[in-house]
Amino acid sequence: MTPDPPDAKAADLERDTAGWASPTRPSLKHAIIDLLGAEHRALHAAAIASRLSVRQDATFRTALEDLVTDDILIARAGRRYRLVPGMKEQRDDLLEGIIHANPKGFGFVRLAPSDDVFVPPEAIGGALHGDRVQIRVVAHSRRGREGEVVEVLERGRRQVVGVLRGRARQRYLEPDDSRLRGPIEIVDEQLPPRSESDGTQQAGPRNLKSSARAGLCAVVEITRFPQSHDENPQGRLTAVVGPPGEPAVEVAKVLIEHNVQEHHDPAAVAEAAAFGSEPSAADLATREDLTAIPLLTIDPHDARDHDDAIWAEQDDNGAYQAWIAIADVSHYVSPGSALDDGALTRGTSVYLPDRAVPMLPGELSSTLCSLLPDVERLCLCVHLHLDPTGAVVKTRLIEGKMRSRAFLSYRSVARALGFTTEPQRDPKAEALRPELQVIWELVSQLRKRRMR
Repeated sequence: MTPDPPDAKAADLERDTAGWASPTRPSLKHAIIDLLGAEHRALHAAAIASRLSVRQDATFRTALEDLVTDDILIARAGRRYRLVPGMKEQRDDLLEGIIHANPKGFGFVRLAPSDDVFVPPEAIGGALHGDRVQIRVVAHSRRGREGEVVEVLERGRRQVVGVLRGRARQRYLEPDDSRLRGPIEIVDEQLPPRSESDGTQQAGPRNLKSSARAGLCAVVEITRFPQSHDENPQGRLTAVVGPPGEPAVEVAKVLIEHNVQEHHDPAAVAEAAAFGSEPSAADLATREDLTAIPLLTIDPHDARDHDDAIWAEQDDNGAYQAWIAIADVSHYVSPGSALDDGALTRGTSVYLPDRAVPMLPGELSSTLCSLLPDVERLCLCVHLHLDPTGAVVKTRLIEGKMRSRAFLSYRSVARALGFTTEPQRDPKAEALRPELQVIWELVSQLRKRRMR
């Protein structure tokens, strides 16, 4: 058999790392160890590959060779392999968690909200802040358990934002996050074409020297992770963001560092647009009518999306009724749809100083799922009955349709209730001062009960 050339072997190994390392799928080496740990006999290489559903390629052969070299596997005649005696017991003692590094070099692996293991600098290996790692506890003391990193299972990040340092032939990135090991040596400066979507000042090879100046914020993609505690990462320069401190630069850094995508998947946008801009008559007909309740949305003055609304009333005996409504997003986002997949990936809307990046496409978040004034919207509402002290007496969950009476800003409500002396008044909020006072009194009662 003709051996794979070195470049092909490296490419295979890179594919293996990308394909196997995930929260739900272990590394190939880890999978081999787990498989052989469950066996009480040696297995042929072909059987191992078959059981793991992988090809017997350069990646697979390299993994077996490395495990033998590391004294984890024993290689027997006929390409048969078994776990070193006692290794299964050692593996059973291993723990998994996310490592939280300290700028001084040590770290803690969080196993549970109140349970962590201290990892000293010399035992952290090639792990970086945010990586999912496998550790072994090696000591106990009054301060707690101490461990060492055995394996990095999943890298926490590959894109790093920081400040460029050095000169053209010796350039490196100083990470903004001091918990990340640095500096990161830049070994490839071939930037992609300019990007208009995220505000980064990207450049091609021809104008790299003029755009990638020392002192500018930049983005590096890590291409080689450290293998020991005394190594630093290496990476490829992918974007030059601009001078530190400028508002647009700081916003762009946040988007890049947290992998926030401003543009939604076209399939999700198409699904959102297909619903139109108003609820259908058929949908409205199935809902309990709440349009007589003068629900209010209260948000920042520049908010574009209004996803919740409130109203409260008080009777002559001092008892309250309250309605808390939210836009019925679930009516439009079906499990397994492109909208659902996108929302699951994003997790939340992201609010920045100059704009918001919604969890759902604007075709939905700014129309059907926004409780705009004077238009009917589908909602989920909790109707509460409370006694004069704010104790809940009765509750009801409603699939309803509502019509917001008004949009008020936090600032205008605070002015109407006399919490600020700001001269500018909002006529809508001023006209609703008695109703807002009732809502505030109920809020005060609820806060008093919570703080007991």
